[in-house]
Amino acid sequence: MKHQQLYNSWLWQCGKNCATLFLLSSSWIVLNPAKASAANKCQQTTSDTSIAYVVTSTGGGANTDIVDWGSGGSNEDRVTQLSRDYSVTFKCTDGSGGNLTNADIEVDLETITTPSSAPANLGLGDSGISHQVFVGKNTSYTDLKTDLTATSNGNIVSSSSSQPGENLSLDNGEITINLRSTFVLEGNAEEFAAGDYSTQFRITATPTSSGTLGSNTTVISKNVEKECSLQNRSEYTETGSPKPYVTTTSSAGLPEPRATRLEASDSVGFDCNTADVDYSVEMTNLTAPIFSNSSNIDLLQGGGSNGVDHKVKTRKIHPSSNTTTELQALTQELTTGIIDQRTRESTDDNGDIEIEVTSRFETTGAAEELGAGDYSATFTVTVTAN
Repeated sequence: MKHQQLYNSWLWQCGKNCATLFLLSSSWIVLNPAKASAANKCQQTTSDTSIAYVVTSTGGGANTDIVDWGSGGSNEDRVTQLSRDYSVTFKCTDGSGGNLTNADIEVDLETITTPSSAPANLGLGDSGISHQVFVGKNTSYTDLKTDLTATSNGNIVSSSSSQPGENLSLDNGEITINLRSTFVLEGNAEEFAAGDYSTQFRITATPTSSGTLGSNTTVISKNVEKECSLQNRSEYTETGSPKPYVTTTSSAGLPEPRATRLEASDSVGFDCNTADVDYSVEMTNLTAPIFSNSSNIDLLQGGGSNGVDHKVKTRKIHPSSNTTTELQALTQELTTGIIDQRTRESTDDNGDIEIEVTSRFETTGAAEELGAGDYSATFTVTVTAN
């Protein structure tokens, strides 16, 4: 309490024959300033701070009838959507603990993260993955913002004049804000690229009549695993019969054509969710006639130079652009085992890659023709998402 004393005095003076009048008055004035009230405020009462996206997935490649033998009889999961709902409740009161009736709401997307090395058609953008946000209050998820495409940081719900977040009514001083964040496929995208997906949202509530804001920051995240699914079977797997060799013959000076070359190619396609893969081609079986008395027409053995040689070539194909790249030129392969193995071989814009293997038997040196009998080669192609 503050005391203040005020004095008031007056003095008149006159000349001779005049009386002097001196008046003095005093009084006390007591000032009682009003007690300062505590500020209005909003505080969160329920919330999540770190949660995971819920995954929607399908099995296998684009050809869903194909079973991926490499994964134990079932296809790899291909992620087609990431979505998560969450809610934040705020309580807004005045200085004496009484409930306020209105508050302003702001919702901001502070960060968004998606894989940086995704295949072109599986990344964030019009031809790959999009991110949509829905915001509502109390029992709704859409009455403040619906189906907003948000692929970069920015404001989602504003409390500026005439904006959806301005001056919202409170129920017993409370309001619940509901948010749904969803990553979805766009265009011709078939699945999500492997890697980390994450968003960070900040929701604030401020008393409309001014006061201290309450805020909540929530991070939603999920890692999409690397995967490759069988997309196109080899002809052998498709039909159950080996791919037939094409025969090249020579008939120079002879009454009947003589076979000098057998060649066949087969391929297998994989649908992956990474920009590159590791792969290997293994020859698991090689069959050709062996003659005890005609070494110049049987399969080369022990470093010989006359007879039948076997060579293998590998190529990769990018289906989206229909481009072919030779991986291994024709190379002599006479024993089973890994014949070609590479790391970080690029996939196409959809994460697809096709591996083609060519097998060739042909005469070499002084050999004039291929010996009669069965010729075959069996290969296993393995592709691993990188």
